[in-house]
Amino acid sequence: ETTGLSAYHNEIIELGACIVTCQDGHCEVKEEISMIINVNKPLPEKIIEITNITDAMIAEGVSELELFNVMNKLVQEGSLLVAYNLQFDLSFFMALYKKQRADLSIFNSVDYLDMLTVYRDKHPYPHKLDHAVEKYNVQVKNTHRALDDALATFELYKNMSEFFDLSPFINVIGYPKKYPIKYNKLAKITYTPQ
Repeated sequence: ETTGLSAYHNEIIELGACIVTCQDGHCEVKEEISMIINVNKPLPEKIIEITNITDAMIAEGVSELELFNVMNKLVQEGSLLVAYNLQFDLSFFMALYKKQRADLSIFNSVDYLDMLTVYRDKHPYPHKLDHAVEKYNVQVKNTHRALDDALATFELYKNMSEFFDLSPFINVIGYPKKYPIKYNKLAKITYTPQ
C-alpha cells in the first residue's frame, strides 16, 4: 500500500509479502511478512478510506530503512517475484532502493511474474485483482491491505497455473496501449502492449 500512485512523489506505507517454496509442483507459504511503514507525515484521507490504515498506525510503523532491509532479503538472486500489477510495485521498490542509495542491479538478478499480465492475456476487461479473485474462486478476503493482496495473488497464481502454462509470462509485463511504461524499466523484462 502506498500514499498515492507516483513512486516519485509518494511512499510505501505497508508491505505485505509471502515467501513461497515449491517442490514437485506443490507450492506453499513458508512465511508471511506484514509491516506498516512510518512515512513521518499525515496520510491523505482517500488512502485512509481505501486501506483503513490510520495516522496512528503509521506513527507506530517501522522506518524506511527497516523496510529496505526486509526488501533486500526478499529480492534474492534467482528468486521469482510474483505480483498483481507488478510494474507499480517495482517502481516503488526501485524508488526505495534509490533513496537508500542501494545498487539497483539486484533487480536484474531475479525473475518476475505479473499476474495482471497473465489475466489480461486470458480474459476480457475488467482486470482488477477483485475480478481475477472472483473468476478463479480465490478464498482470501480482500481488504485492500498488502498482505491480503499478496496471499490472494499467490492463490490466484496456484489456481491459474492449473489452467495455463505461466512460464511464457515470466519476465513479461503487459500494459494498456494508451499507457506505455516509460520509467523504471528493466533490461530483462519484455514490455508489451495488451
